[in-house]
Amino acid sequence: MRAWQRCRVAPLPHALVLRTLRAGGLLSVALLLLAAAIPLPARAAAASAPADGGALGRLAAVLQHESEPLRVGFAMLVLDEIIIAYELEFEHLSEPGQVSRREYAKQGRWARALARFLDKLYAAREELDNGAPVEILVQPPAAVQLLVGERVVPVSAPRIDDPEALQGSIASLFCDTFACGPDILGPPRPASSTPRDGWSFRDGFGSTYQTADGLGFMFSDVRQRARKEQACRQVRDDLRRLVKVLTVRRGAGGAVDFDLLRLEDVSTGAAPRVVLSRSGASLHMRLPALARVPGVLEVARGWVQARVEGRAYRQLFPRADILLAGLLRR
Repeated sequence: MRAWQRCRVAPLPHALVLRTLRAGGLLSVALLLLAAAIPLPARAAAASAPADGGALGRLAAVLQHESEPLRVGFAMLVLDEIIIAYELEFEHLSEPGQVSRREYAKQGRWARALARFLDKLYAAREELDNGAPVEILVQPPAAVQLLVGERVVPVSAPRIDDPEALQGSIASLFCDTFACGPDILGPPRPASSTPRDGWSFRDGFGSTYQTADGLGFMFSDVRQRARKEQACRQVRDDLRRLVKVLTVRRGAGGAVDFDLLRLEDVSTGAAPRVVLSRSGASLHMRLPALARVPGVLEVARGWVQARVEGRAYRQLFPRADILLAGLLRR
């Protein structure tokens, strides 16, 4: 046993045991669906889901809108398969072999990262067994993710040399048990290039709601996700409305100093005043969401200017929990 294995918080089941549990996991999924009298959706057979880069993504896009028992069964299978893959990778690092000191240190760091991720996987599986709700997140062309309670689990393989093998294996296992139709397991269709609004859970960016036109609202967690999503859309709609008005104004020769763009008179109940220049030029327009979140327009000045000028621009809003507090309160 190598020294870095001692970093594991708790002993994890041997991969051979997990291979045995895989069959039991499929059985538990089947029993769960049978008890709920829920067949695999007809939509899966028709494969009407959008392309997202693989069989698992197409399957997940179908299942994400289905009933809770079906999503739970899918999540059980997914978590069991991911755990097996990462346990096998951990065992591979424990195999004897002659490596350089530098490579040994690199393997040690990777082993510790594997152990931490495995702990998270087992915690998510335990929450699932204890009745935590499940959502299936599909944000093409990103990977499929599970939201178990408030825990986000990316469906990713431990090795990057063949990242689609695990996803394809999961889809095949599910479709071996339930009829999926040829389009699910067939070759991927070209992914749509049209961007869409949706959530991203990348490391370093927290839980971020991203709009198709470049706004990214960064939250500390995924609690009250529906309310946060609604607040983001309200702000997005107000900013889009302002962009349209300013675009018309600029087209008619009106001056706009974007560095000074701000809202005033937001507490009077009337339409707030949008300050446009140092000379005091302004306009009155209803921006109900922006009026309740002071400071958002100032953060978004660069985005507003870029959109008025017809340019793409990505604007992040860190600490969106605080920034959008006026819209998030009940």
